[in-house]
Amino acid sequence: MLKVKLHLLDTGYCTNFEKMIAKNNPMRVKRFYALVGLIEHPTLGPILFDTGYSSHVIQLCKHFPYFLYSLITPIHFTNTQSAAYQIQKFGYKPEDVKHIILSHFHPDHIGGLKDFNQAQIHCSKYAYSKLKKLSFFGALKEVFFKRLLPNDFAQRAHDIQNRSINVSF
Repeated sequence: MLKVKLHLLDTGYCTNFEKMIAKNNPMRVKRFYALVGLIEHPTLGPILFDTGYSSHVIQLCKHFPYFLYSLITPIHFTNTQSAAYQIQKFGYKPEDVKHIILSHFHPDHIGGLKDFNQAQIHCSKYAYSKLKKLSFFGALKEVFFKRLLPNDFAQRAHDIQNRSINVSF
């Protein structure tokens, strides 16, 4: 029997008030971890569920208006926490990752996409189409930083809304 393995990678965290997440939560600062799932699949190889924070996010947040994000939600990240760095502990290089599944388009989920140039990106094309229509400031309000997407994102993106992947073992 072939086995699928799952490893959770800690790619840093941001801090914010719990109340910002849900209005009934207390007004205390909490850590929100950017976790990435490394799925070791016996035939498809390494698959990432999200890509977490990366140096791309840190660099972008040094510039206006993106630095406002890191002021409101301070990011705690070191380069050794990037998914691209951590997968090496499991014997993989970034170019070995052929599939990435995105849960949504916030920086702590898409931040490392540019590190995986060979991967097909599985995401909600409906969600992406709604976000890409937003004005620059509308996108900022939704915490969608289009600059974190690879230039060839549209060519590599595959819709997961009406798709299933059949894999035989």
